[in-house]
Amino acid sequence: MLGSIPVAILILLAVPLPGASVEDSLHLHLAPDTGFADYLYSAGLWDRAATEYLRTIHGSEGDTLSLPMPSLRLARCWHELGDHRASLDMFSFLADGLSDPDLRACAMMGAGSVLETDGDFASARILYLSASSEASDPDIRDRSRILAALSAGSSGDWSRAESELKGVATMDGPGSELAASIAMIAGDGDHLPRRSPFWCAAASALLPGSGQVISGNTSDGLVALGTNLLLGYLFVTSLEEDDTATSVLFGWLSISFYGANVYGGARAANGYNITRRAEFLDRLELILERSN
Repeated sequence: MLGSIPVAILILLAVPLPGASVEDSLHLHLAPDTGFADYLYSAGLWDRAATEYLRTIHGSEGDTLSLPMPSLRLARCWHELGDHRASLDMFSFLADGLSDPDLRACAMMGAGSVLETDGDFASARILYLSASSEASDPDIRDRSRILAALSAGSSGDWSRAESELKGVATMDGPGSELAASIAMIAGDGDHLPRRSPFWCAAASALLPGSGQVISGNTSDGLVALGTNLLLGYLFVTSLEEDDTATSVLFGWLSISFYGANVYGGARAANGYNITRRAEFLDRLELILERSN
């Protein structure tokens, strides 16, 4: 499994940027001294934004619950910076401690995004579904359902993801158009073209380079074929000349390059499959980016 939908996009859905419709609907007011931090956050300068948000929170005696949006954004910054434990702890604390149901839902979605980054799709999905039940804002509710559907796809069940996205689309809510757009291509996730690493390796064993060619790496396949033919020719020639030292050298090289060619066939197949999945996820990412 290559991974999930790009996490940065998931968190954009979970924790809106300044001016986003979800935040407007919540009537949230950021602390007046977070303007610079918000600018850094919007620009993706996560390290500096985290420093500014921490300064603001410390100025409030560390009361993260009284500054929910700066705290949510701080957790996202930590996530982007790779500190998943700190990010998950902050999101979880906010989800447990905040009184506003929509803010709790945002924290749950943020925590789900962290878990999804770590490959725990089942736990992430539970949090997304809990957020959809918790939220009173229809936009947040739809977005959490979309994330739950995508987490099912990320775990390998794209047909289920397609079905759930179509369900969100039929609810005619704020996220119905986005859900419908994603559903149009989500079903392709279970039908991506792929190559078998085993059979491509077997093909390269029978004819050096053929597994690479089958996987679309024509140049690598031709190099593998040419190298193995050349080394085989040199090995046979050295045997005919009774040159023991040269025979041992070219025999060892022939076996080594032949084995590498077989492994290369399997590796080319894996690369083909990863590329096809990455292209599919890129299509989903484009839709999600446009939604923000």
